[in-house]
Amino acid sequence: MQNGIEARKAIEMHCDESLNDVMKLFSVSIVIAIGRFAEKRAKAVIKNFGLQNIEDSQWMEKALQSAQTALENGEVPVGCLFVSGSDVIAEGSNAVNETKNATRHAEMLCIDQVLSKHVPFSTVSVYVTVEPCAMCAGALHDLGVCRIVYGCANDRFGGCGSVVNVSDYHSKPVPVVGGLFAERAMSLLKEFYKGVNPNAPPSKVKMRKKAES
Repeated sequence: MQNGIEARKAIEMHCDESLNDVMKLFSVSIVIAIGRFAEKRAKAVIKNFGLQNIEDSQWMEKALQSAQTALENGEVPVGCLFVSGSDVIAEGSNAVNETKNATRHAEMLCIDQVLSKHVPFSTVSVYVTVEPCAMCAGALHDLGVCRIVYGCANDRFGGCGSVVNVSDYHSKPVPVVGGLFAERAMSLLKEFYKGVNPNAPPSKVKMRKKAES
C-alpha cells in the first residue's frame, strides 16, 4: 500500500510539471478542455482494462488489516475504510463488545468520522470486509455514498441482497460490488466464532432445552 501511495505522489508531481509547461503554451480554457478530455479517456481506460479492480484490492487489503485488529481485540472481525479520491478519510472496525453498544459497527464508526470532517458522502467509496447489515446498508444508501465494495456475504443480517436488499427501497440506490477477498474475510469470521463471544446473548435454543430437562 505504501509503495502505491508513493507511486501516486510521484505521478502527481510529474503531471504538475507537465501541466505547468502546457500552460505556458496555451490559454487556461484550452488547458481545462484538454483536462476534461483526458479525464474521460482515463475513466474509459480504467473500465476497459480493469484498473479499478487493482485499486479496490489495495483498499480492501487495508480494510482486512482493520478486521484482523478487531479479531485480536475480541470483536467480530469486520474492517471498514472510507476513501475519497485517493485519500482514506475514515477507518474503523467493530467496537460492539468494547462499547456494549450494538450499533457500533465498523461502517457507523466511519460515518461518524466523515461527519466531523464535512466531506461530501457522494465522493466516498466504502470498502468493508463483510456485507453491510440492513442498518448499515440503509445508512450508506441514505447518505448517498459513491459506491460500496464488500468482501464476504452476510447470511444472517446482510442488507445488500443476502437477507434483504435495502437498495430496493431507495430511489437512487448506491452501486454495490461484493465478493472481493471473500474467502479471507470469511476465514476471519470463522476464526472468531471458534471461540465464544462473551458479550453475545444466551442462545434461546439452549435455554429452552435446559428448561425442558
